[in-house]
Amino acid sequence: MIRKFVNRNEKGAVIVFFAITLPLFLMLVGGAIDFGNAYIHKSRLQNTADAAALAGARVYAINGEKATVGGHPLADEEARRYVEKDASGEGATLRNVVTNVNETSAYQAKANASGSVVYYRVLLKETVPFYFLRILGDNFKSVDIKADAVAAISATTGNGKDLFLFRHKLKIVNSIDSPDNFDLANKIRVTFDGNIAFTDGGGANPDNASNFSYDDLEYSTQTRELKYFFTAKAKEEGLSINEAIKKGEEYAFPRIFENYDMDLLGKTVKEKMKLPDYKERTKENWDNYHTLFKTKGDLGTIESSDLENNLAITADIGNGDGNIDVSIGSKIQGSTSDPIYVYFDESIYMINVNVNASNERPLVLVYTGTGKLHINFSSGSTFSGVIYAPNVPDYDNCLINNNGGSFEGTIIANYLDIQGGQGAYRYKDFGISGTGGSGGSGQVTASSSVKLSEPDDITWD
Repeated sequence: MIRKFVNRNEKGAVIVFFAITLPLFLMLVGGAIDFGNAYIHKSRLQNTADAAALAGARVYAINGEKATVGGHPLADEEARRYVEKDASGEGATLRNVVTNVNETSAYQAKANASGSVVYYRVLLKETVPFYFLRILGDNFKSVDIKADAVAAISATTGNGKDLFLFRHKLKIVNSIDSPDNFDLANKIRVTFDGNIAFTDGGGANPDNASNFSYDDLEYSTQTRELKYFFTAKAKEEGLSINEAIKKGEEYAFPRIFENYDMDLLGKTVKEKMKLPDYKERTKENWDNYHTLFKTKGDLGTIESSDLENNLAITADIGNGDGNIDVSIGSKIQGSTSDPIYVYFDESIYMINVNVNASNERPLVLVYTGTGKLHINFSSGSTFSGVIYAPNVPDYDNCLINNNGGSFEGTIIANYLDIQGGQGAYRYKDFGISGTGGSGGSGQVTASSSVKLSEPDDITWD
């Protein structure tokens, strides 16, 4: 009888034990399931944030967007597209995703102190419901999880080897054939070997690198989407546009930013030639220092034989409407290491430079006025030197007609318009002070590398 009594008590104790511990056990199991589910969502959310940051950073670089609030809408749109696809698209892995209460904090871009790297950040938040722990009350219905990812975009900096330096707009017409199909071979018409650099013109504020938009660059009027310049090597190998882009900067490269003072070369040449300021010139002080072409209206033509000494050219004092032709019909006599400086002052309205033969001895054409400068090539001719027009007010007033010719040197202009058939442009250093950029502080471009990286010197909002 005693034995049966003990067994009955033991069975009761076990039942009581299970009655007490079962809810706790279920809570632990439920908590493990709920937190495990939250962990899975956290992992998926992080993957989405990583992909969105990389995608947004790539679009940021391709479009040269700005590291300011609201300055990178295309990058944000691309990043958001990745998030929405994972949240609600086909094969969605996320639910209940919100980027952030503050949209400006969800997608941010900031440059480091030196400007050498831009960081693009995506911050995501997802509310994950609890299924078991909710029995503990309102505070256990769900949990908010966060994931943020930062992609580092390296800045492309110049090396001072600038083929083109422009301040406002570069327009290049018919640079490629068949612009609707970038997979066709042998369609590159105009080639560029050297940096294509834009500048704020002041030479002192590298932050202005972020104030440039690709809207200011018309590489080809046939297609505004093309943001690369193609080298002679790409043309010689008969590559298609897409093949050249894939091969990298030996074949295709985007524009960069340079710190450059647009007044620098003009100042350098004025000092070299001892020229008075335009407003202070008189017939006497002008004649004292240089050769003067002084006729009203049409100033006539400068031939190759006239270009053996430095020239400063002006219209009559107060005339302000001089027109002049420069005709290069043969090589210019003298050493190819000794450039000729030709200075056109503000009185000149129209300059036509007809390149019918290769000049060989480099020419530095300096035009400080606000009129027109047109360079017209003949097939097979090569202009060697520097073309400088920092004040020309619109790109079709600083016009180059290719016509199968070639250019070697540097072109520095406010606006620049290149037209007319096939042509070749290549950088060459003639040792002329005031023609090189400083290398800039860097600017993200389509060729910039993009990778996930957490910066040490950036504080996010």
